[in-house]
Amino acid sequence: MKKIVYPVFMIFLIYFISAEIRINEIEINPSEGRSGTEWIELYSDKEIDISGWEIYDGLTSQTKRYIIPEGTKIKEFYIIEFERAVLNNGGDFIILKNKESVVDKTPVLKESVYSSKTWQYCDGEWDFLEKTKNRKNNCKDETNEDEKIVEKALTYETKKEKSDSMEKINTKETIRLIPKNIKDKNFLEKIDKRDFSLYGLIAFSILLLFLFILKIQGSKKDELQ
Repeated sequence: MKKIVYPVFMIFLIYFISAEIRINEIEINPSEGRSGTEWIELYSDKEIDISGWEIYDGLTSQTKRYIIPEGTKIKEFYIIEFERAVLNNGGDFIILKNKESVVDKTPVLKESVYSSKTWQYCDGEWDFLEKTKNRKNNCKDETNEDEKIVEKALTYETKKEKSDSMEKINTKETIRLIPKNIKDKNFLEKIDKRDFSLYGLIAFSILLLFLFILKIQGSKKDELQ
């Protein structure tokens, strides 16, 4: 029973440890050209002992390129720099192995022209971005992108509301600025056309009443004479 349980436990332990570490960034063709340094960045969110682990590359056959020194532990970033150019610029893949099995493997990546960009792991995919050696990758933050879209939409709506408000002011409130609508210096009043008719009728009635009174007074003077 122990002979069965022990291998199963070891396989489970190796798988658990391996799941915590990955190949994170690769410099295949440095910006300095052949005089530059090719490098590989590993990443782990937990501290792991990677003593004796190995790096392989190759399209047709796997070639061992590096053995991680004994006593090496990784927590976040670990850089492996090659002393000479070993990676194929026209297309290559990297394999990370522990003492038992393959831990991680990249797809075929190529960089035919030297530049300051590197291949970086971003949510299950590899993107060619400005290098971030020993730093968080330059992956696009989808959450931030969504927030920017929402912010732009809100900004547009706010501008539209302001524009509608200004239009209302320009079409309605300007009526109050016409001189004939100003009753005094401190009070503005909007006058309807019906008000003119009412005021005219009142003035005409007052005039008729005034004339009628004058006529009566004239009649009284004639009677007295």
